[in-house]
Amino acid sequence: MWIKLLQNNANIGEMIKPQYVNGTWRKPMISGRNKKDLKRYFESAGVPWLYGSRPETHVTSCYNRKPKGTSRINSYETRIAMIRKNLALQDEKSLKLRQDRLNNKPLSGNEQVLVGVYKALQSEVTAAKYK
Repeated sequence: MWIKLLQNNANIGEMIKPQYVNGTWRKPMISGRNKKDLKRYFESAGVPWLYGSRPETHVTSCYNRKPKGTSRINSYETRIAMIRKNLALQDEKSLKLRQDRLNNKPLSGNEQVLVGVYKALQSEVTAAKYK
């Protein structure tokens, strides 16, 4: 392992990380077990370990992709606000829907007779006014 460090004048931090080369991931030059040994040697020598304890997320990693869908759909707070607004307006909308259905409903037989009688009475009343 130490020969790798001497042969390659590369940074230890780069040798610890996996490399993305030509569309494939290559394993790190220094394995995890050897990385642990190096870290222990650094600590025993009193040299700080600067090579990150947490693994970094690579830019080309599949975990870094944008989520599918629009940002409006993916935004939890926006969805909650929209649900609350719709619940507040639900009574008015349902009342308006019922009224529209009642207004657009075709008249039944009895209702058609009553409307005809009402029109006839109205026409007699208006005719009497103009005589």
